[in-house]
Amino acid sequence: MSAARVSPRLLAVLLTVAASSWTAAIFFAPLAHAATPIAASAVNVTASFVCHQRDERSFHLRGERLAVCGRCTGLYLAGTIGALAAWLGVARLPARTRRLLVFAAVPTAMTLAIEWTGAANPGNAVRATAALPLGAVAGWLFVRLLRVEEQPGTCAIITESMAIKSTTAERARPATEPGTLVLLCLAAWAIPGAGHFWLGRAQKGVVFLAALTMLFVMGLVLQGRLFPFDLGEPLVALAAFANAGLGLPWVVGRMLGLGGGVVTAATYEYGNSFLIVSGLLNFLVILDAFDIAVGRK
Repeated sequence: MSAARVSPRLLAVLLTVAASSWTAAIFFAPLAHAATPIAASAVNVTASFVCHQRDERSFHLRGERLAVCGRCTGLYLAGTIGALAAWLGVARLPARTRRLLVFAAVPTAMTLAIEWTGAANPGNAVRATAALPLGAVAGWLFVRLLRVEEQPGTCAIITESMAIKSTTAERARPATEPGTLVLLCLAAWAIPGAGHFWLGRAQKGVVFLAALTMLFVMGLVLQGRLFPFDLGEPLVALAAFANAGLGLPWVVGRMLGLGGGVVTAATYEYGNSFLIVSGLLNFLVILDAFDIAVGRK
């Protein structure tokens, strides 16, 4: 007698609940350390099996270290958001899953490569930010594929084949599902032009990638500054938000310690303009990819 088949929908629910609960526990443990030290210790011990928990590589909350490092924090937080987003809209078989995973993994791979080669030591904020696309895509894909498998006429074999090749009909279908749109925008932010590559607009993707990256590099050459997120200085914070709009080039620049800015340089303000405009233009590129995905263009 064969064992009873577990419902894929039930597995999707359990996965979403587990991801949400674990992420909540990571942030709860430091807050509850004084009141419930046993619970906080249990979270830390559990996390020790999957994370190095180095103090200098972890965020701190109220003076207590989080249970996982900065990179893992970004992965788990984004994974939970991705899992929740997978419940939005109709459960359809995702297209271009392999390409999507590759794009999502690029920022994390870059930070690891730079660290292992000793080129730079990125901060925890950069590690966590670089891990967001990978965590969101992984969480969304796992839950979405389980939801699809629950539908009549689908099976686990289809998910593997779709990771390799999408059908012509699915390629032509607009990416109107909310979860897919979120991931599309994340990919477009992480790599300028990636959203257009995803949608089959390769020529636009190449132009945006080359032009925006060139603007960013010119800003650095002209001694411009990558501004820090200083909420005490609203204009500086706005400039930092604009800089971060370029995604991966901004992450790499911060990791390598570039963009310190030379105020006395004659080209300083020009450099700032290039860096800020490159990020703002990428926000417009993201919006353009969004409009194409929903069929407005």
